[in-house]
Amino acid sequence: MSLDYEFQPIEAWPGERTKIRQRSRFDSPWGKTLDLLDRELEHLNAKNIVIQADCERSEIRIDGRLRANAKLRSPGVILSFDSKHGPLSYPCDRFTDWQDNIRAIALSLEALRTVDRYGVTRRAEQYKGWERLPPPNQSPVRDAAALLNKFHDVPLKAILEDRDVMMDAYRKAAIATHPDRGGSAMEFKKVLEAKETLVQFFEGKV
Repeated sequence: MSLDYEFQPIEAWPGERTKIRQRSRFDSPWGKTLDLLDRELEHLNAKNIVIQADCERSEIRIDGRLRANAKLRSPGVILSFDSKHGPLSYPCDRFTDWQDNIRAIALSLEALRTVDRYGVTRRAEQYKGWERLPPPNQSPVRDAAALLNKFHDVPLKAILEDRDVMMDAYRKAAIATHPDRGGSAMEFKKVLEAKETLVQFFEGKV
């Protein structure tokens, strides 16, 4: 797969922060780290991939990537995603560079996968400890886009970047949830509210 992810600010760090961080010995460019992460997440059938970073929301572009001039308060990151084993979340702040912490997470995912290779586990037990970490909180705009995205097979960021794509996703969601077509009034109401939130977003009102 082509890695589709977005950044969000860290809302709360799970547990204690690392007090004395280390310089990593990794000697790989960011592109190689993304390739490794892409491969490991593909094995997990990962979706809704979010990298939480210690930054302000204003330092994240509309496409979900960090701005080039973003100033992170600390190098800690949390990788969260939905997987075939359920929602998983991996924090790391051991190293002094946030990209090195992402690579550490990718290498850890690779190591966890090797446990399955030899048939030691039967029910993906090695991932269970990470399920207790809470998923990242989303903004109302991204929540609205995520709701419509359930009914339209396009990247989440496409709904946030293109009003026509958003409206197409809305129409599909409205049809799928309309009470006259077997949906529920509650679901349909949520779809209408999501569309209104996104219309206001495109008009610059939120």
